[in-house]
Amino acid sequence: MWIYIDSNNRICHKTYQKSINLYQYIPPHSAHPEHQMAGIIYGLMRTYKLQNPIQSDYEEIINLLKERHIARGWDRATLNRFIREATHKLAENPPQLVEPDLSPVEPDTSGYNRTGFMLHWEYHPNDIPRRLIRRLYNKHLAEILMDNLGYNQLTVAYSRPKNLRELLTKAKLYEVPGLEASTYYDRRGSFT
Repeated sequence: MWIYIDSNNRICHKTYQKSINLYQYIPPHSAHPEHQMAGIIYGLMRTYKLQNPIQSDYEEIINLLKERHIARGWDRATLNRFIREATHKLAENPPQLVEPDLSPVEPDTSGYNRTGFMLHWEYHPNDIPRRLIRRLYNKHLAEILMDNLGYNQLTVAYSRPKNLRELLTKAKLYEVPGLEASTYYDRRGSFT
């Protein structure tokens, strides 16, 4: 952040961005869901709102954000929609700096032990939506799994697909059984 003293001797601040920053925002052809991109735009705008209390500074950085996303290949109409939605959310619930609560946390003594399972698979934009998975779980499985296995929560987790680097580069080395890296050579000349 730039911190400066204005002509009225007030301490002011605004967002600082390095001149060599490449602004490698997520391109539109990536396999990210649209709501995640809208969330990224909202998160950036919220941060910029906190960092830029002077409206002209805020508008300038939002215009730069928009132009940089367009340079990455995003459609102007889609970005305008994301920015309008984020502006509406920020107007309804303006961000505020919050003092951290440093008081000690009381341990949970309720005796409630959440037991659940995780449904985990690789994300693809054309897959079944998470909301539908949860609705089907609640309708067909929730009661059965709670009664028979004690599972009372479903977590739907996605992982990203492997990228070219991960597909082309072997990151794990082969270790000879009995000669793993976790074993070491002792002074007598044998592995322990």
